[in-house]
Amino acid sequence: MKSSYEKLINQIKKHWIMFWMVCSLIGVGTFIGFASYTGVNSAKRVASTRPAAKELFSSNVLKSQATSQRISSKEYTITVCNYDQKDSTAVNQNPITYEMIAYLVIKKGENNYIKVSDYLNDEAVSSADKEYYQGKLDGKTYSIQMVGDDADSSYTGTPINLVSESGYSTTITDNCTLAGVNKSTDQFKIRFDDQEHTVTEPIFYIYVEAHPISLAALTTIFNRLGTAQSTADAASWQGKLIETDCQSVDYDFYNYVLTGNGVGTVDIMWDPTKFEPNDFFFNELSGNEFVLYDSNGDETEGPGNITKTFTNADHTNWKMATLKVDSTDTNRYQIQLYKINEELSYTGDTNKASNFIDCKYHKSASAAS
Repeated sequence: MKSSYEKLINQIKKHWIMFWMVCSLIGVGTFIGFASYTGVNSAKRVASTRPAAKELFSSNVLKSQATSQRISSKEYTITVCNYDQKDSTAVNQNPITYEMIAYLVIKKGENNYIKVSDYLNDEAVSSADKEYYQGKLDGKTYSIQMVGDDADSSYTGTPINLVSESGYSTTITDNCTLAGVNKSTDQFKIRFDDQEHTVTEPIFYIYVEAHPISLAALTTIFNRLGTAQSTADAASWQGKLIETDCQSVDYDFYNYVLTGNGVGTVDIMWDPTKFEPNDFFFNELSGNEFVLYDSNGDETEGPGNITKTFTNADHTNWKMATLKVDSTDTNRYQIQLYKINEELSYTGDTNKASNFIDCKYHKSASAAS
C-alpha cells in the first residue's frame, strides 16, 4: 500500500499546474522561494503527462511551436518527413502536398523577430537603421535549395538567394509531395553568408516553414535558423540544483536546471535509487529531443529507449538520458526530481541531493572541427 507521502507526490505530479497555482496564490513557505524564481517555465514543463499524438508531418529541425536555433555551420540540411521523428515506424498513410516558405528576419530584442521586408518598409524605422541592414545584405547570399526529393534522393533544385527575391522571401512548391504508406523524406539546404562567421551574434535568421496543403489535419512546422562565430567557439553547458541549500535542508523534490549554449548533446545522469525525474521532461509534448538507445545501451536511429542504465568510474547503475542541444535561444531546461523514499534525508557533505544528479556536455563533431 502506498504511503501518504507517495500519494502526495503522485498527486503533485498528476496535477502540477493546479499545485503550482495554489502555491503561487499562498505566496509563503520555502517552496515559494524557488518556485517564484523558476516562474512560468516550471509550469509549462509539467503541464501534462498524456501520451502525445504522433506527428506524421515532421522534420529534423522544424517544429509546430515557435522556436529559434543557432547552428554550427554555414550550411544546414532540413528534412521534411511523413513519419514521426521519435518513432519512424509511425508513417502517414496518405500522400502529403506542402509548400516550403523561406524569408529573412532580423532579431530585435530578447525574443522579437521581424521580417526584413516589414522592417525596411516600416516608417517608424530610421533611415540610418534601414541603410545599415540594407548594406549588410548587398551582394550577400542567404539561400535555400531543395537537394533531395522523396522519389529521387539525387534530385537537386536551383539555389534561391533570398537577398535577390522580392520581399527577401520565396515559396517552393515543385516536387513538394511526400508519398504515403512508406517512409518518405524531402531535403532542403539553407546557406548563410560568410559574414555571419565574422560576428558573435547572427545578423540575419532564415525563417523556414513547411505548410501542408493536401491534409487539413496536419500542422504547419517552422523554425528560425541562424549561425555565428560564437556557436562553435563558446560551447558550454552546465547543470545545477535550484535548491542551493540542499546540504542542510531536505526537500521532498528538487529542481535541476541545465543552462548554456553550443551544439551537441548533454548526458543527464541520476541515481535511480534516490530520484525519479518527472516523466513530462521526456514526453514529446515537452519539445525536448533525445538520443535513442537500443536494449544493449547503444545509440540507435530508432525505435529505442530514451533512458539507459550505465556504470562507470564515478557512478554505479545510474540512469542516463542524452538531450540534444543546438540553440542559444532555447538555452534553459528544467527537470523536477522526486525522491524515491521519503524516509531518506539527502543532506550533509556526502549525502546531499546534488551528489546524485550530474551532467556532461559533448560538443558535436561539426562544431568542434
